[in-house]
Amino acid sequence: LSHISPDAAQNLYKNRGLRVFGRYSAPSLALVHKRDIEGIKPKYSGLIINPYDDHNGAFLNDRELTDSLIMDLGADICEAGSLFGVGRQLIRHAKRYGPLDFASPGGHGTYKSLQFGGEDMVSGSYLRLGDLQRLKKQEGVGNWVEKIVKPRFTCIMRSCSTGKQDDIPVECPLADELKHLIDTKTPSRESKHILVFAPEGDTSLENVDWDTQGQHLLFKRVDYDKNVHTGRFELKK
Repeated sequence: LSHISPDAAQNLYKNRGLRVFGRYSAPSLALVHKRDIEGIKPKYSGLIINPYDDHNGAFLNDRELTDSLIMDLGADICEAGSLFGVGRQLIRHAKRYGPLDFASPGGHGTYKSLQFGGEDMVSGSYLRLGDLQRLKKQEGVGNWVEKIVKPRFTCIMRSCSTGKQDDIPVECPLADELKHLIDTKTPSRESKHILVFAPEGDTSLENVDWDTQGQHLLFKRVDYDKNVHTGRFELKK
Protein backbone atom coordinates (compact mmCIF):
# COMPACT_ATOMS: atom_id res chain seq x y z
CA LEU A 1 0.00 0.00 0.00
CA SER A 2 2.85 2.41 0.81
CA HIS A 3 4.21 1.93 -2.73
CA ILE A 4 0.84 2.80 -4.27
CA SER A 5 0.01 5.70 -1.95
CA PRO A 6 2.55 6.64 0.76
CA ASP A 7 0.07 8.54 2.97
CA ALA A 8 -2.83 6.09 2.68
CA ALA A 9 -2.14 3.93 5.75
CA GLN A 10 -1.91 6.88 8.13
CA ASN A 11 -5.09 8.45 6.70
CA LEU A 12 -7.06 5.19 6.90
CA TYR A 13 -5.96 4.60 10.50
CA LYS A 14 -6.63 8.16 11.66
CA ASN A 15 -9.97 8.77 9.92
CA ARG A 16 -11.45 5.26 9.68
CA GLY A 17 -9.85 3.47 12.60
CA LEU A 18 -8.30 0.77 10.39
CA ARG A 19 -6.00 -1.61 12.24
CA VAL A 20 -6.23 -4.92 10.37
CA PHE A 21 -5.15 -3.93 6.87
CA GLY A 22 -5.04 -7.56 5.72
CA ARG A 23 -8.85 -7.54 5.49
CA TYR A 24 -8.58 -5.47 2.29
CA SER A 25 -6.46 -5.51 -0.84
CA ALA A 26 -3.93 -2.73 -1.41
CA PRO A 27 -5.77 -1.44 -4.55
CA SER A 28 -9.03 -1.19 -2.58
CA LEU A 29 -7.37 0.71 0.24
CA ALA A 30 -5.66 3.03 -2.22
CA LEU A 31 -9.01 3.72 -3.92
CA VAL A 32 -10.70 4.62 -0.63
CA HIS A 33 -7.80 6.95 0.16
CA LYS A 34 -7.97 8.53 -3.31
CA ARG A 35 -11.67 9.33 -2.87
CA ASP A 36 -10.79 11.17 0.31
CA ILE A 37 -7.95 13.19 -1.16
CA GLU A 38 -9.71 14.08 -4.43
CA GLY A 39 -13.21 14.51 -2.98
CA ILE A 40 -14.69 11.79 -5.18
CA LYS A 41 -18.26 10.91 -4.22
CA PRO A 42 -19.40 7.42 -5.36
CA LYS A 43 -22.82 6.99 -6.96
CA TYR A 44 -24.01 4.96 -3.98
CA SER A 45 -23.32 5.55 -0.31
CA GLY A 46 -22.20 2.36 1.41
CA LEU A 47 -20.17 1.50 4.51
CA ILE A 48 -18.42 -1.71 5.56
CA ILE A 49 -17.99 -1.81 9.35
CA ASN A 50 -15.44 -4.24 10.76
CA PRO A 51 -14.76 -4.96 14.45
CA TYR A 52 -11.52 -4.56 16.36
CA ASP A 53 -12.18 -7.85 18.13
CA ASP A 54 -11.79 -10.93 15.92
CA HIS A 55 -10.36 -13.76 18.01
CA ASN A 56 -10.19 -16.29 15.17
CA GLY A 57 -9.47 -14.07 12.16
CA ALA A 58 -12.88 -14.81 10.61
CA PHE A 59 -13.22 -11.43 8.92
CA LEU A 60 -10.04 -11.93 6.94
CA ASN A 61 -12.15 -14.36 4.88
CA ASP A 62 -14.44 -11.53 3.72
CA ARG A 63 -11.67 -9.85 1.74
CA GLU A 64 -12.85 -10.80 -1.75
CA LEU A 65 -16.44 -9.67 -1.18
CA THR A 66 -15.28 -6.57 0.67
CA ASP A 67 -13.07 -5.63 -2.27
CA SER A 68 -15.99 -6.13 -4.64
CA LEU A 69 -18.23 -3.78 -2.64
CA ILE A 70 -15.45 -1.17 -2.53
CA MET A 71 -14.41 -1.40 -6.19
CA ASP A 72 -17.80 -2.00 -7.82
CA LEU A 73 -20.26 -0.13 -5.58
CA GLY A 74 -18.02 2.53 -4.06
CA ALA A 75 -18.32 1.30 -0.47
CA ASP A 76 -16.38 3.07 2.25
CA ILE A 77 -14.71 1.15 5.12
CA CYS A 78 -14.12 1.61 8.83
CA GLU A 79 -13.21 -0.35 11.95
CA ALA A 80 -14.38 0.21 15.52
CA GLY A 81 -14.30 -1.46 18.94
CA SER A 82 -17.33 0.10 20.60
CA LEU A 83 -20.81 1.45 19.95
CA PHE A 84 -19.43 4.97 20.36
CA GLY A 85 -16.80 4.24 17.72
CA VAL A 86 -19.38 2.83 15.31
CA GLY A 87 -21.63 5.86 15.84
CA ARG A 88 -18.75 8.24 15.21
CA GLN A 89 -17.91 6.47 11.95
CA LEU A 90 -21.55 6.53 10.80
CA ILE A 91 -21.72 10.28 11.38
CA ARG A 92 -18.38 10.84 9.65
CA HIS A 93 -19.52 8.88 6.63
CA ALA A 94 -22.89 10.66 6.39
CA LYS A 95 -21.24 14.09 6.50
CA ARG A 96 -18.84 13.16 3.71
CA TYR A 97 -20.90 10.89 1.46
CA GLY A 98 -24.51 11.41 2.52
CA PRO A 99 -27.05 8.95 4.01
CA LEU A 100 -26.42 5.26 3.44
CA ASP A 101 -27.86 3.20 0.61
CA PHE A 102 -26.35 0.14 2.26
CA ALA A 103 -24.16 -0.98 5.13
CA SER A 104 -22.45 -4.25 6.02
CA PRO A 105 -21.49 -4.59 9.69
CA GLY A 106 -19.29 -7.42 10.93
CA GLY A 107 -18.51 -8.71 14.41
CA HIS A 108 -18.90 -12.04 16.15
CA GLY A 109 -22.61 -12.38 16.75
CA THR A 110 -25.56 -14.21 18.25
CA TYR A 111 -29.28 -13.68 17.80
CA LYS A 112 -29.13 -11.06 20.57
CA SER A 113 -25.69 -9.42 20.32
CA LEU A 114 -22.97 -8.17 17.99
CA GLN A 115 -19.39 -7.80 19.27
CA PHE A 116 -17.10 -4.97 18.15
CA GLY A 117 -14.53 -4.84 20.98
CA GLY A 118 -13.30 -6.89 23.93
CA GLU A 119 -15.20 -9.10 26.33
CA ASP A 120 -16.20 -6.33 28.77
CA MET A 121 -19.93 -5.74 28.19
CA VAL A 122 -19.82 -2.55 30.30
CA SER A 123 -17.41 -0.87 27.90
CA GLY A 124 -20.02 -0.70 25.13
CA SER A 125 -18.14 -3.18 22.97
CA TYR A 126 -21.36 -5.09 22.21
CA LEU A 127 -24.52 -4.07 20.39
CA ARG A 128 -27.36 -5.90 22.15
CA LEU A 129 -31.08 -6.32 21.61
CA GLY A 130 -31.68 -4.18 24.66
CA ASP A 131 -29.65 -1.33 23.15
CA LEU A 132 -31.85 -1.25 20.05
CA GLN A 133 -35.01 -1.46 22.14
CA ARG A 134 -33.88 1.48 24.31
CA LEU A 135 -32.99 3.55 21.25
CA LYS A 136 -36.54 3.09 19.95
CA LYS A 137 -37.84 4.86 23.09
CA GLN A 138 -35.33 7.72 23.17
CA GLU A 139 -36.26 11.12 21.82
CA GLY A 140 -33.96 12.75 19.28
CA VAL A 141 -32.74 9.46 17.83
CA GLY A 142 -35.03 9.87 14.81
CA ASN A 143 -33.19 12.95 13.55
CA TRP A 144 -29.94 11.02 13.78
CA VAL A 145 -31.33 7.96 11.96
CA GLU A 146 -32.75 10.06 9.12
CA LYS A 147 -29.34 11.62 8.56
CA ILE A 148 -27.61 8.23 8.54
CA VAL A 149 -29.82 6.05 6.27
CA LYS A 150 -31.86 6.71 3.15
CA PRO A 151 -35.56 5.77 2.87
CA ARG A 152 -34.41 2.84 0.73
CA PHE A 153 -31.75 1.10 2.82
CA THR A 154 -30.20 -2.37 2.88
CA CYS A 155 -28.11 -3.88 5.67
CA ILE A 156 -26.07 -7.03 5.02
CA MET A 157 -25.06 -8.61 8.32
CA ARG A 158 -21.72 -10.47 8.34
CA SER A 159 -22.19 -11.81 11.85
CA CYS A 160 -23.14 -15.35 12.85
CA SER A 161 -26.72 -16.07 13.95
CA THR A 162 -27.95 -12.46 13.90
CA GLY A 163 -31.02 -13.70 12.02
CA LYS A 164 -31.56 -16.80 14.18
CA GLN A 165 -29.47 -19.06 16.42
CA ASP A 166 -29.93 -22.81 16.12
CA ASP A 167 -33.40 -23.73 17.38
CA ILE A 168 -33.62 -21.01 20.04
CA PRO A 169 -37.14 -19.54 19.82
CA VAL A 170 -37.05 -15.74 19.67
CA GLU A 171 -39.72 -13.34 18.45
CA CYS A 172 -37.35 -10.64 17.25
CA PRO A 173 -33.65 -11.40 16.58
CA LEU A 174 -31.08 -8.63 16.31
CA ALA A 175 -31.53 -8.15 12.56
CA ASP A 176 -35.31 -7.79 12.85
CA GLU A 177 -34.99 -5.38 15.78
CA LEU A 178 -32.67 -3.21 13.69
CA LYS A 179 -35.31 -3.04 10.97
CA HIS A 180 -37.96 -2.03 13.51
CA LEU A 181 -35.69 0.66 14.98
CA ILE A 182 -35.15 2.32 11.60
CA ASP A 183 -38.88 2.18 10.85
CA THR A 184 -39.90 3.56 14.26
CA LYS A 185 -37.44 6.45 14.08
CA THR A 186 -38.40 7.58 10.56
CA PRO A 187 -42.17 8.18 10.93
CA SER A 188 -42.18 11.21 8.63
CA ARG A 189 -41.13 9.16 5.61
CA GLU A 190 -44.23 8.44 3.55
CA SER A 191 -42.45 5.68 1.66
CA LYS A 192 -39.56 3.50 2.74
CA HIS A 193 -37.95 0.16 1.98
CA ILE A 194 -35.83 -1.31 4.76
CA LEU A 195 -34.15 -4.65 4.07
CA VAL A 196 -31.86 -6.55 6.42
CA PHE A 197 -30.12 -9.80 5.42
CA ALA A 198 -28.74 -11.94 8.26
CA PRO A 199 -27.56 -15.54 8.67
CA GLU A 200 -29.59 -18.05 10.65
CA GLY A 201 -26.58 -19.87 12.11
CA ASP A 202 -22.79 -19.86 12.42
CA THR A 203 -21.29 -19.03 9.04
CA SER A 204 -19.57 -16.40 6.89
CA LEU A 205 -20.70 -14.32 3.93
CA GLU A 206 -20.30 -16.18 0.63
CA ASN A 207 -22.00 -14.15 -2.13
CA VAL A 208 -23.83 -10.87 -2.71
CA ASP A 209 -25.84 -10.28 -5.89
CA TRP A 210 -27.08 -6.81 -6.78
CA ASP A 211 -28.67 -4.85 -9.62
CA THR A 212 -29.77 -1.28 -10.27
CA GLN A 213 -33.23 0.19 -10.82
CA GLY A 214 -32.79 3.72 -12.09
CA GLN A 215 -31.08 5.59 -9.26
CA HIS A 216 -31.77 2.77 -6.79
CA LEU A 217 -29.46 -0.06 -5.81
CA LEU A 218 -31.21 -3.42 -5.44
CA PHE A 219 -29.66 -6.31 -3.52
CA LYS A 220 -31.31 -9.38 -5.01
CA ARG A 221 -29.59 -12.19 -3.15
CA VAL A 222 -27.23 -12.76 -0.23
CA ASP A 223 -25.76 -16.20 0.44
CA TYR A 224 -23.90 -17.52 3.47
CA ASP A 225 -21.41 -20.37 3.70
CA LYS A 226 -22.15 -23.92 4.99
CA ASN A 227 -25.67 -23.81 3.47
CA VAL A 228 -26.83 -21.61 6.34
CA HIS A 229 -30.23 -20.10 5.55
CA THR A 230 -30.39 -16.37 4.82
CA GLY A 231 -32.89 -14.50 6.98
CA ARG A 232 -34.62 -11.69 5.11
CA PHE A 233 -36.20 -8.99 7.27
CA GLU A 234 -38.07 -6.52 5.10
CA LEU A 235 -40.42 -3.60 5.47
CA LYS A 236 -42.05 -1.70 2.60
CA LYS A 237 -44.33 1.31 2.83
